[in-house]
Amino acid sequence: MKSFSSFIITALCCVMAMLPTVDAKAWGVTQDGIKYELIDGREPNMYVSKAYNVSGDIEMPAYFRYNGRNVPVTIIYHNVFEKQSNMFSLTTPTTLKTIEGYAFLNATGLTRINIQEGLSKLGQAAFLNCTGLKKVILPNSLNRIEYGTFQDCSALPEILIPATVTTIGTSAFKGCTSLKNVWGANGVTFIGEHAFANCSNLSNITLHKAKSLAGIAQKAFYNCSLLERVTLPATVASIGSYAFANTGLKELKVLRTVPPSTNTSVFSGVNLAGCVLIVPKGCKAAYKSAEVWKNFGVIVEEGEEIGGEGGDSEEIVIVPSITTGVQKIGNLYYDLHEDLTATVKKHADNKNLSGELTVPSSVNYGEYTYTVTAMDQVVFEGCTKLTKAVLPITITELPNRTFSGCSALTSVTLPASLEKIGHSTFAGTGITSISLPSTVSSLGSSVFENCAALTSVRLPAGITTIPNSCFFKCAQLKNVKIPSAVTKIESFAFSGCSSLSTITIPANVSSIEEMAFHGCNGLQSIKCERNTPVDLSGTNNVFNGVHKSTCILYVPGGSKNAYSNAAVWKDFKDIRETGVNLKIKYGDLYYQIHEDYTAEVTYEKENDANNYKDLSGEVTVEDVVWYQGYEYKVNAVGAYAFANAKNVTKVILPKIMDEIDVYAFKNSNLQEINIPGTLEHLSYTAFEGTPLFANNMNAQHSVYYDDCLLYHEPNYTSGTFHVREGTRLIASYAFCGANADYSITKLELPEGLECICAGAIDYMQALKTLNIPSTVYSIQDYFLTKYCSDLQNIYCYTQQPVDISGLSHAFSYWTKEELALITLYVPAGTRTAYQKAEKWKDFSIVEMKPIYTVTFEDYDGMELKTEQVEQGKTAQAPEDPTREGYDFTGWDKDFSNIQSDLTVTAQYKTATYSVRFVDGCTDGEINTQNIEYGGAATEPEVPEHEGYVFIGWDKQFDAIMGNTVVTARYLKGDGVVTTVFELATGTLTYYYDSKLIQRPGVVEVYLPDSARFKGYASKVVKAVIDPSMKDAKLTSMRKMFYGGYNMKSLILDKMKTIEGLENLNTSTVTDMYCMFYMCQSLTSLDLRSFNTKNVTNMNQMFSGSTALETVDLTSFDISKVEDMRMMFGGCWGLKNIYCTNDWSNTSAQTTNMFFNCKLLVGNEGTKFDSSKVDATYARLDGGTEAPGYFSERKYDNSDVNCDETTDTQDVLMIYDYMKTVGSEANGGREDVNGDGSVDTQDILMIYEFIRSH
Repeated sequence: MKSFSSFIITALCCVMAMLPTVDAKAWGVTQDGIKYELIDGREPNMYVSKAYNVSGDIEMPAYFRYNGRNVPVTIIYHNVFEKQSNMFSLTTPTTLKTIEGYAFLNATGLTRINIQEGLSKLGQAAFLNCTGLKKVILPNSLNRIEYGTFQDCSALPEILIPATVTTIGTSAFKGCTSLKNVWGANGVTFIGEHAFANCSNLSNITLHKAKSLAGIAQKAFYNCSLLERVTLPATVASIGSYAFANTGLKELKVLRTVPPSTNTSVFSGVNLAGCVLIVPKGCKAAYKSAEVWKNFGVIVEEGEEIGGEGGDSEEIVIVPSITTGVQKIGNLYYDLHEDLTATVKKHADNKNLSGELTVPSSVNYGEYTYTVTAMDQVVFEGCTKLTKAVLPITITELPNRTFSGCSALTSVTLPASLEKIGHSTFAGTGITSISLPSTVSSLGSSVFENCAALTSVRLPAGITTIPNSCFFKCAQLKNVKIPSAVTKIESFAFSGCSSLSTITIPANVSSIEEMAFHGCNGLQSIKCERNTPVDLSGTNNVFNGVHKSTCILYVPGGSKNAYSNAAVWKDFKDIRETGVNLKIKYGDLYYQIHEDYTAEVTYEKENDANNYKDLSGEVTVEDVVWYQGYEYKVNAVGAYAFANAKNVTKVILPKIMDEIDVYAFKNSNLQEINIPGTLEHLSYTAFEGTPLFANNMNAQHSVYYDDCLLYHEPNYTSGTFHVREGTRLIASYAFCGANADYSITKLELPEGLECICAGAIDYMQALKTLNIPSTVYSIQDYFLTKYCSDLQNIYCYTQQPVDISGLSHAFSYWTKEELALITLYVPAGTRTAYQKAEKWKDFSIVEMKPIYTVTFEDYDGMELKTEQVEQGKTAQAPEDPTREGYDFTGWDKDFSNIQSDLTVTAQYKTATYSVRFVDGCTDGEINTQNIEYGGAATEPEVPEHEGYVFIGWDKQFDAIMGNTVVTARYLKGDGVVTTVFELATGTLTYYYDSKLIQRPGVVEVYLPDSARFKGYASKVVKAVIDPSMKDAKLTSMRKMFYGGYNMKSLILDKMKTIEGLENLNTSTVTDMYCMFYMCQSLTSLDLRSFNTKNVTNMNQMFSGSTALETVDLTSFDISKVEDMRMMFGGCWGLKNIYCTNDWSNTSAQTTNMFFNCKLLVGNEGTKFDSSKVDATYARLDGGTEAPGYFSERKYDNSDVNCDETTDTQDVLMIYDYMKTVGSEANGGREDVNGDGSVDTQDILMIYEFIRSH
């Protein structure tokens, strides 16, 4: 807590003044090229939103000043530092909680990232392709390494994975080609697919320490060619396909007694014949008979010599022996052990060490790599030339006197893995400042004794004792904070710290031993947070040398009188009370702040229908609030805090809280909330009258929300009640509410339950049996009082007794004689611990049969359920799992009569689905096929129907994923227009067939199913009208060349020519809307063969054909046309329209008929007039007296096909006409001699013309 001393306040103000300040009118600030912005314009969080040419080494600030407050930086948004190639290193602040996905994508210049404690989320692919990254420090607050987090970080040589990390995600370190060592990973339970794939230099990973590792997914270590030795813990039950494929395995040690499940590909590419498999004692036979495992060339049990069997010397495999004992490697001596670990040894040569010393994480000797896990006591004592020491991430303890007397030592880098520091470790060194890792929980005596240059120390939060002489004679020490968990300050702890000006003694300190602050003559203030003074009556020299007449003693509000009358404390002349107990508004909410520097969110208006009426939607309760420069931790939601808040629908609470009190949200509109996992008291009435409560009431009259059981209606359930799987917390008085429960006789609590709130299990007067799962770590007051009067048995599965010694009402009102009649069943081997534990010891304690862990896993190693089962009993399987494309067939092992830990894996078979082919004309079934998941069905014979043509199936059936109905589609009529596109030539051909044309090597488009042509329209350069189109009696040619016939308006903007227009039978057509719309590459059209006598719509017929220069409409009959709007609109390249008919008096709509035809000229020179764009000038140009836009083109009668030459093509055109229409039929241009019929006389006339010309 902040001190009240003027000195500290002044110093704090100075620090605040140095913080970056945000302009009140702005919503962000840029520092070092990094932009920080307020989240949604609200306090208190800021996020990193952008980066501009960031360069050099960056240390991000933890706070910015805004409106007089410190606003923490909590988030780095996704892709912020992408491609920042000039940023070399980054250190994050302790306030940072989240780094979002791809945040540092391709930041190739980044070499070091130091992520400090506090970060809880590291997004997927956060450092993907950071090819220069060489050093990463991960915090203990992290529990997952997500998908692709460090993928392709090709320069990263090693990584320490904190013990808090449980999952290494898919491709997390894939392609880290320099990665050699992976340390830690002690808490990992699952290694995802490709996690270390292609880590071609990986030679060491400490998997044997991952005591909960259950599964290794496929290709996890694929292509790790230097990985020669691996030890798998006993918990590994399954190994995925190709997990160790193409590795350099020479020795594999598997600690599991039952061979892990796997398949034949797991060691693909590994020379198993030359590989040694070491298995637990007594398990060789099991592995030798197990598929895959039996393929190892040598299988031996632990402790067994590796050699041939049966005296066959040819089977002997020479395996390098593991060297043990003391060896000098580099400049240090190591004791090498059989388990491939090493201890740094004390040696006389160490006295010669000088300058900087780096103790490596591992050392190589012979064929093996040894992990450095420990150091000898006094190993570097008296090394007076050492100036700097860097310790490896593989050690957990600094033994006694490690650096004692190293007088030149000024800097020590301690690993994040450190847990224990022995006595006198740094005594007499020259260290000036040091920060002990948060993982340290134990300090030995005299740790910093006589460190004369030491000015600042950061102690870890987990220690509970400041040991004897810890800072004895640290005369320059100015800055140290005693952690709040400390309960004892031993003798001489701060003796001689004459530069110490202020100290805060936390509320938990109950013992201060003699001379603890002796000689601290620089103390100006002491702040005591404990309400009751620590008893110093037997140790009156605690503060000897402190100037009690001037040193201010700050004590909690209301306790001044107690301190003024307490031994030693009363000697202080200036005792002042601190703390407040009042209601303040902070942000949008009101908080009750207390003198212990805690706060609870409270109501705006008590018992008022208008409570928080101005708040709506989502509301966030602060983690801390500030008042008059002091910080108050928000640990509770007070009674009635949000009662009647009708507009509040969602509340976000701090992750760490102690209490949600009665009626906290009563009759509000609350629908969503996060429930902290640390609650000691969660009132069942907190959500009464809310939608959250009503909407989550199930058929058993239980209310579950956020994996918490909030309420179960009393007397609704008789007999046994099973609390739902996955429940982590049971709310206060959940089982009785305002009434006692007389119906439940047995209460079954699930594994995974962690917290039992105050009164949660009480007033259950019929309860005879209760089980307490192994996962419970918190039991609060009013637990199983005598109101549970029928209680007979408690089955407690926790390996250590839950500490309830401080609960005044746990098991209260029972006499000891009555408790002795209740049987407490405890795990095997724990009876002594329970007999010593307060309150538990009063029961009749019986050890249960051994309890085993039965884990149910899915096919991929994902845990479905874990259950603690008594020896000989049967485990309860979870609900049958599902897997796409497969049917669940059962479990691979029997889980009755459990005799050991067991992993049971779900079994599947490939699912089979029915594919039913249906006739689209009759709806009758063609056939039904049974196809395996992912397989292809066989196309059946298609039924034929008179008057209909088959145009294809309504869906694909080449990859069946479920039951499928495939329908044959038909079009009514004798034929169907088909467009066929040949990609090589860019030709689109139009056909009319009774069957769909099948031609190999082309893309087919079956109309009207035009969507298949999408993507090819821009590749069409030529269209061809096949002669078969003469048989098509179409009524519509709407959009025919606007992307192909009926092709959903796919623009043919690269089509330059259309061949065979004379093959289009237009005699029945009524609609030519947009027929040539947007054909932007066409330069000319000869449409003299068109018969338009029935056409009514020519709207936009040529619109947008910007390259069109000439169009011949000589044969056009517009007598029935009703719409010519925009017929030539936008044809700004059009120069000539050949037409002899006068359209100027048409009754059709002609608005903008010639819009923007700016190059159009009639045959007498009439130019385009932008005021004459309707049919006014739609006639043959008659000069100034009768201007028009049309021109006349004269042809000889013998030029039948109008190509301006008379040749055999004209003869063939007449012949074709006679063949298809009939001799003696009336013709158009085919009637060359004009006698009213088309016959051989017309052919002879052409021959005569050719002969004479």
